[in-house]
Amino acid sequence: MKLKSTSSLLIGGALFLMSFHVLSDPSQQVSLLEEFHALAPGAIANLGFELPINDFVDEGVAVGVEGSAVKGSVNLLANDELSFKYRLLTKEDISVPDETYNDYVYVTLSGGVQVLDYVEAETEYSDFPVGTSEFDKYTNERSVSWLLPSDFTAGLYALGLGIVDIVDVDFSSAILLYDVMLKRGGDSMFFDFRNADPEANFQKIGDVRFIQDNMGFESTSGYDSLLITTTPSFVPVPGAMLLMGTGLFGLLAYGQKKAA
Repeated sequence: MKLKSTSSLLIGGALFLMSFHVLSDPSQQVSLLEEFHALAPGAIANLGFELPINDFVDEGVAVGVEGSAVKGSVNLLANDELSFKYRLLTKEDISVPDETYNDYVYVTLSGGVQVLDYVEAETEYSDFPVGTSEFDKYTNERSVSWLLPSDFTAGLYALGLGIVDIVDVDFSSAILLYDVMLKRGGDSMFFDFRNADPEANFQKIGDVRFIQDNMGFESTSGYDSLLITTTPSFVPVPGAMLLMGTGLFGLLAYGQKKAA
């Protein structure tokens, strides 16, 4: 286990006055995401058909266009509880209902994949202050929790999460992922994306960034969050947001910490 180190999260105040450029790769074609998760061709792209998008297709081709994703391995036991929090961010003009622009988030578990959430006009959004983010709007905090049943088969499982554009690449979206936690018995363990645990085999594809200050949103763990986007190219980011980029694979670790 890697323990949380408060000192490792500190950064000189001068850095907050600087502007940074995103150093991660641009988002990738959906076919590459499917290879990344070891899924069959079309497994992620065809998820778009589950969404209320008027069955939009282009000459029979599935609607997914491009995106980014992360994956890792974790040992899971019966009665474990896995949870995380997130917000959706978007540049879509959700004031005009256009069902062909429902970018979606998906989750994978050892060969299975399903939609977690999607950007839609009916969702309630708040506006970022002008000049503080490359995205225009964000959702309220959303929480996901899975309690594994008592007859769950213990073992090493591959977990993944990504976000995909539908149809367009002009109006990118993102998921801000944080407070990823595993509860086991009386212990609550947060994932620390930055610290090394080779057994976790944490990897990323596309535009995935470490966010040290959680973009100003409240976080329980105190660890860096991840911003996973559909952004197709490098984007300059205001220093006040301190979006720290990376083009390297991260490594996943558990940081043991009692739940508040």
